[in-house]
Amino acid sequence: MSPDRTLMAALFTALAAEFADMADDVEGLAALTTLLMQTANAATRPQALKQAQAIDALVQRCQALRAVSAGLAEGRAMETVLAEVPLADLAVRLGGASSLSHPAVADAGDLMLFD
Repeated sequence: MSPDRTLMAALFTALAAEFADMADDVEGLAALTTLLMQTANAATRPQALKQAQAIDALVQRCQALRAVSAGLAEGRAMETVLAEVPLADLAVRLGGASSLSHPAVADAGDLMLFD
């Protein structure tokens, strides 16, 4: 493995670890949102639910980015790694950033809230 490739693998490995830590930290915020939901009145409950969904979506994005970073650290082809991104909108954004086309996804409803 060339020195540049070794450095890139180390960088992607470190990024994967950071994204995993971020996902864990953000999941911790879900407990606060749960408390908010329990104490919210009818007028504020929709906003609390929206915040809970945003936290869950952020966790999933961090997990997907961790998987991308780990795949690249392993030396897998970028096309393959991007094709495995479970969130269609993120896959499209990452595919565009890499000048690769990502197959169109008919159903972008793959965000799993409160899994």
